[in-house]
Amino acid sequence: MRNTLGHPARSHAVLSYDRGVSPSPDRPAPKELAPARVNAKALVLVGIGGWLAALVVLGVLHLTGSVIDGRWPLICVAGLLLGWVGFWWLHRVHLINDEGISE
Repeated sequence: MRNTLGHPARSHAVLSYDRGVSPSPDRPAPKELAPARVNAKALVLVGIGGWLAALVVLGVLHLTGSVIDGRWPLICVAGLLLGWVGFWWLHRVHLINDEGISE
């Protein structure tokens, strides 16, 4: 039997997320990946800086007489506010240590 693309049909048991690989004595189970340790404080501050830079560029464009959509500055302000909320949340929930590294 073939599917709609003309490929041989597979049973649903074969289409599992583990790709049919099960741990066995011959083949050990793969190691679990640990979460990456990143400097979350710097990451959030870079994002806030990006939104601030975009807002400054829009201000310069406005001062030079370019017509810009009025929603663009609001999007930048929303990005700034959400960035500061995220920065506050990182500290409030203690997701980062004193050096700003995520834990």
